[in-house]
Amino acid sequence: MSTPDGILTDAKECTGSVVIDSSVKIIGDGAFAYDLSLGSVTIPDSVVEIGENAFGDSSLTSVTISHSIKTIKSRTFYNTAITSVVIPSSVTSIGDEAFSGSLLTSLTIPSTVTSIGKGAFAFTQITTVTIPRSITTISEDAFSNSSLTSVVLPDTLISIERNGFYNSQLTSVTIPNSVTSIGDFAFNLTPLTSVVIGSSVKSIGNAAFSDTELATVKVSDSVTTIGEDAFATTQITSAVLGKSVTSIGDRAFKGDLSLATVSIPDGIENIGENVFADDSALTRIEYCASLTSFPIATICPPERQAAIDAKIAADKAAADLLAKPKPVAAKKITITCIKGKLLKKITAVKPLCPKGYKKK
Repeated sequence: MSTPDGILTDAKECTGSVVIDSSVKIIGDGAFAYDLSLGSVTIPDSVVEIGENAFGDSSLTSVTISHSIKTIKSRTFYNTAITSVVIPSSVTSIGDEAFSGSLLTSLTIPSTVTSIGKGAFAFTQITTVTIPRSITTISEDAFSNSSLTSVVLPDTLISIERNGFYNSQLTSVTIPNSVTSIGDFAFNLTPLTSVVIGSSVKSIGNAAFSDTELATVKVSDSVTTIGEDAFATTQITSAVLGKSVTSIGDRAFKGDLSLATVSIPDGIENIGENVFADDSALTRIEYCASLTSFPIATICPPERQAAIDAKIAADKAAADLLAKPKPVAAKKITITCIKGKLLKKITAVKPLCPKGYKKK
């Protein structure tokens, strides 16, 4: 297959296995789109660009991607029949919905890739993936509605955006200490049973972990905000909220039928409506400050009360020390002493003339 200008624009009539001629430099937008007779395609290294939706909605079963390609554009392999792909190390970015809806079951993302677009691997059959350290963001819907059961997140990751792993098949996840935000619905509707929340996460979005199988949760001390429905309708039996949490959104733990104990930091400033609604097993809320918007009476554990009392005493001692009058420095005076024709001036708080001298 060749083209006089090096741009392949329309190959929708191709059938079976296709080897693209080395004279081709660019595969145009939608060049193979909707080709339902297409099998495998080999893209030579002469090709430096593959257009958007180039193979979208085709029957493509396998592809060898040129080592000259830097970007896999939006919907390039959308809704195809490919089951595996080797992304060459020349690629630095993967566009929105690039592989969405395909039959992809295995995937290796090279360390050269720095961005993964929205929905890039959504609705795929991928079961495991390791995200390289070159990635700092899991984009919106990146792996949503996929068959993903296991993911390794790098210690360079900063944010997991809305729906990042929504309705995937993840059962456990460790969120690295580099992550600062978990977006709305990030792990919603997954069979997640355990999660480790990294020490730098500041916000947990709305419904981020709702409708999962989580049994316990420990919110790290870095978290300040827990969104609406964040942990609603889970299997959580106990929850410990980190000491920096200042806001809990509406219905954050609603419908957690097994939730029995919750530890809430005393610095909490805002508690939404129906936070613990329908939590029929809830019998203990540990809290020592003055808010009263809880469904049951709170309990201040002795060790927390002791720590509070110790801090109050320490603060009082420090205040008393600051309030105590400082001693006034004694004023020095100068006298003149005489011995015959000799004179000496002596300066001190209580000056005395040397032996043999008299005060003048």
